[in-house]
Amino acid sequence: MSVLATKMSKIEDALKKKDEQTNIFISQTREALEQKMEAHTEKRESHISDLKAKLKDHVCISLSMF
Repeated sequence: MSVLATKMSKIEDALKKKDEQTNIFISQTREALEQKMEAHTEKRESHISDLKAKLKDHVCISLSMF
């Protein structure tokens, strides 16, 4: 019986370690994805701002010609 209990204990320890490693991987992956998404959002907003500025300049130049 003690051999069986020892094996079950090792299996339970291995499962706990696997679960911990899985949770660590998930949290690291989530953080990396959130950082990428934030960087993408900032880049997109910057690009949109640049386009708006160019459009504003273009409209002002076009209106001053008339």
